[in-house]
Amino acid sequence: MEGSQNHFYINNPSADYYQKDGNTAATVPVFIITMKMPIIRVDADHPNELVDPSAYSRQINFVVKYDGAGKLTPKDNVQTIDFKRTVTASPIIGKIIEDGKHTTPWQSDQESFRFLSCLDTMPTRR
Repeated sequence: MEGSQNHFYINNPSADYYQKDGNTAATVPVFIITMKMPIIRVDADHPNELVDPSAYSRQINFVVKYDGAGKLTPKDNVQTIDFKRTVTASPIIGKIIEDGKHTTPWQSDQESFRFLSCLDTMPTRR
């Protein structure tokens, strides 16, 4: 049996999903229907327009600013680390399902920022 556009009907043929107390005027038939919400994997390779990209992709910048050497002052040194993960979400409402089937921990493309000596950043005199 097809479910609605938002959910799927779960059919368990081994179970009876109706009340069996008889067919009398005093008995109200009760049917139990189990529905399941669909879930999807969302990440940079599988985006979903309802899920904010910051839920699965972030950047952290490390900026070293130099000052006080006049024209010899080095330019700012900017380093970036990208963090990514996969989340489990509802494709209908875009809600993220914490600890869902597809959810992974955050992982970075590098473990730390590079160490820079001040001498490495100084412009050369000519």
